[in-house]
Amino acid sequence: MRRQHTRPRTEIKSFVRGQLHRDGEDGPAVIVFDNETGVIVEEQYRRDGKRHRQGGPAYIRRDETGKVLLGARRLDGELHRDLRKGRRVRCAC
Repeated sequence: MRRQHTRPRTEIKSFVRGQLHRDGEDGPAVIVFDNETGVIVEEQYRRDGKRHRQGGPAYIRRDETGKVLLGARRLDGELHRDLRKGRRVRCAC
């Protein structure tokens, strides 16, 4: 169950051929800002609609202060772990 946010937020999304997509070097395909604090509370790196990022988490969620709550590494939509770089999912819940 997803928690409903009561604070106003702004989403910026990047699409290519109708799918969420942005080359990883250019930044995330989805960025969500908390309008009151200006903090980025969510980032999604996507390629061809699937969560995908090499060298870092493809999904990052933060609280309104900027503290990272969750980071998930994915390649082509699948959870992925490079043993040299740590866990597939990090949670500060």
